[in-house]
Amino acid sequence: MDTILLILFVTAGICGVLVISALIIYAVPVQFAVIYVREKGREESTVTVSWGPASCSLSRGARQRLTRVLFSGRMIWSRLKLDEPTPADTAEPASHGPGLSTVEILDIVPPIIGDAGTFLGELYRQSHLVRMTGTIRIGMENPAATGMLYGGYWVSRFALNASRIFIEMEPVFGERVLVLDITMRLRIHNTLALIIPGIALIRNPALRRLFILLRHRTTGIAA
Repeated sequence: MDTILLILFVTAGICGVLVISALIIYAVPVQFAVIYVREKGREESTVTVSWGPASCSLSRGARQRLTRVLFSGRMIWSRLKLDEPTPADTAEPASHGPGLSTVEILDIVPPIIGDAGTFLGELYRQSHLVRMTGTIRIGMENPAATGMLYGGYWVSRFALNASRIFIEMEPVFGERVLVLDITMRLRIHNTLALIIPGIALIRNPALRRLFILLRHRTTGIAA
């Protein structure tokens, strides 16, 4: 009898841990923060994923990648990786890039569409744009085209603000310029709803074949 009670107690404990974990995952939303900066001679991006007090961020820029893990705003682990220049940086992308042929694309993409569409559709339903802020400094060689673009921005400004998008645009006339400084915050309400379609997408043989092909092409170029 003691053995049966012990088994029941252990089983109930495991089930309780699983149920509590599921409730915590359901109750605590996942939040994404994306910061992107681009200007002449500089391009940087930072992606931060937060779940409760824990967060992980990946920053890229100036040929380096910085990965950090934080808890309650305090960094508990970090790793800095420098990107070494490779011959691929000076190669022609059309003839030496890791692109796929038309036959390979037709063989890989169609089997992925179903699982990818299911995952992205569920991600769209569970996602909520918290806020998007930033500035855009843009200019074209044709001043009239710049003016039309800026006018369209002002026409849609109130609609953007109603959608929690607060972007300031600064036009530059007679010069081709693009300077971005954008911060976007996104919240995913129910992460449990993404687990099943996410697993289905990851287990898709076509997706794994795509990663293998790209890895082999990239390795061949670096060699």
